[in-house]
Amino acid sequence: MTQTDISEARTEQKIPQPLPPYSGAETACIKCSYLEAFTRYRPACQRSADEFNGALRRGPLPERLERSCGRCDFQWDEALAPAPAAAVRPATIGELAHAIQQCSPYPVHPEAADHAARRMQEVLFAQVRTDHPMWAPPQPQPVVPGRPSLLVAPDQPTRPIPQVPNPTSAVPLIVPERVESFGPAGPASPLSTRGPVSPLGSAGFAQAAEG
Repeated sequence: MTQTDISEARTEQKIPQPLPPYSGAETACIKCSYLEAFTRYRPACQRSADEFNGALRRGPLPERLERSCGRCDFQWDEALAPAPAAAVRPATIGELAHAIQQCSPYPVHPEAADHAARRMQEVLFAQVRTDHPMWAPPQPQPVVPGRPSLLVAPDQPTRPIPQVPNPTSAVPLIVPERVESFGPAGPASPLSTRGPVSPLGSAGFAQAAEG
């Protein structure tokens, strides 16, 4: 063994097993405390002779994430960080029937969907992906403020009752003239010149009522 081989053997580094977990996008460098690190994926290899932090390391090397400090270029390895698996649970008959109605290219009668769901549960195991938008609770509709044109009866929520306009808003009213008299047999008002005065109003109003 030559002096070069001895020097390489002394500087050879071993990757710890298991690898430390992924520390996130912003992680502090253990050498300079910088909070930004680059990430590179490295596949597993049986033989390797590459430089790592100024020293030579050889395989075998596992599949890993190679982190590198954005300021001092210090390198370290971390384990992979796969996305968590979608949460699943057994599907009920009602959920299977709902899925049949939602996924069918044509409308399915509720009784037919329920029958198919019961048969499907007898012959296979079905699971619900809880992360799918189809199983999310419905969002409440926003209430738009405005002037209501219809009233709803409390005993019949689906039957609207139209508003009745004010009867005096569009019907003309006849205001009788003031009649001055001294008693039941007193003289008529000088304002009335068209015959006897009706006790309900002016002479014109009485003539219109008689005619």
